[in-house]
Amino acid sequence: MPMTKLEWQLGGRISVHAEGLDADQQRFLAAELDPFTPLPAGAGGADVSLLPLDQPLLDELHGPAKDGLTTGRDTDRLLARYGDRWAEVPAPDARPLHIGLQPGLPLGACWAEVVRPALHQAVRSRGAVAVHAAAVDGGPLGSSLLCGWSESGKTEVALALVEAGAEVERGVGVSRALGAFAEPATV
Repeated sequence: MPMTKLEWQLGGRISVHAEGLDADQQRFLAAELDPFTPLPAGAGGADVSLLPLDQPLLDELHGPAKDGLTTGRDTDRLLARYGDRWAEVPAPDARPLHIGLQPGLPLGACWAEVVRPALHQAVRSRGAVAVHAAAVDGGPLGSSLLCGWSESGKTEVALALVEAGAEVERGVGVSRALGAFAEPATV
């Protein structure tokens, strides 16, 4: 059975390659990268690759600390265990970034600690930054980027600005200027 190879181009900033993931991992990845749609994989050169990981032969095993995470080292790789499956944690200075995932590992289990930080690091290596924010276009008053943690009130502030005449934007990429791949949203 041939391995499924998919690639996402994220707003012209970075590309994500997935190969040999199980069906649940593929579905989760596609949902997390929505609204970007997967394309057949290109000739390589992706910034971040998610690939299958064989059972590691650990040189070291580090028991869970206060965070409950078990980690290990296999030759020159750092690994994190989620349940009974392992994920390879890429070195922050590696280019491109490779993330190994054991089949059956729920991708959601390691998304916030392994995959999302790798995506942010890849964006940063391209001279851009990813932020968690709401953006509003205030017309002649200018645009605002409302940054903050989840559940910190960004949407409420954005909606208050919309009531005052601003337009909400979504899918905004930030580099030197706001709006690298903005899509106006209707509220």
